[in-house]
Amino acid sequence: MKRGKTTIAFFAANKQMNKYLRLSKLSYNNDEKFLGENCTVRFYDGQKLERSDVQFYTLDYEDELVIAIRGSSSISDFMNDSFCWTENFFDVNEKGCRVHAGFVEQYLSMRMNMLIEVFHAFSKNKKRVTFTGHSLGGALATICGCVVKNTLPELCVSVYTYGSPRVGNKIFAKLFEAVDVSIRVVNGSDPVTTIPYWGYEHVKGETLIGHKSFTRISDHYLVSYEESTKNFGFCDQNIL
Repeated sequence: MKRGKTTIAFFAANKQMNKYLRLSKLSYNNDEKFLGENCTVRFYDGQKLERSDVQFYTLDYEDELVIAIRGSSSISDFMNDSFCWTENFFDVNEKGCRVHAGFVEQYLSMRMNMLIEVFHAFSKNKKRVTFTGHSLGGALATICGCVVKNTLPELCVSVYTYGSPRVGNKIFAKLFEAVDVSIRVVNGSDPVTTIPYWGYEHVKGETLIGHKSFTRISDHYLVSYEESTKNFGFCDQNIL
């Protein structure tokens, strides 16, 4: 009986992980018609702050709002990725919370539109909000999920990320504990998931796929994540 329940849970987790990986991939497109989902789809650019180039989709399903954030695909994104110092993060009410300065700048460029979507969903009695993204998109999904959960604790907030770097310090990671579901997928020896180093701590939910070996930048590519999830098996897991 226990084995059967475990198998059901395994395949349920696999299905969800693949669903949000697919939406993370689609977030790299700028044609909202490409998302042939049974929901209302909206596409947003960032507020065009200097060196900011954030794009994200909102997918308004009947029982869930999904926000899929594009990963790094332009020079301006990588400029921000390289800013490894942290700064105080004031969107959560916790002294000493610090987040990667480049990620904060990117987050601020999308914050207004993101929160409008979330509060609109909340006003319609929607109970679930999910953030997802690959690479930089995963880092921003992590920040958004933490902010929304600490702002609207009544909401069930999930965060599914793929190849996300570390985002903030130990205090930020502790605040992120409030998020209801965290699946932070790491493919093989993806080097991006190991940075930045000093002063940073990963959030909960590490889920390892693929096979570890020597560091390979190819393990970070979205196509590699897709390939690994086809033969999905946990190497290690700490899902919730």
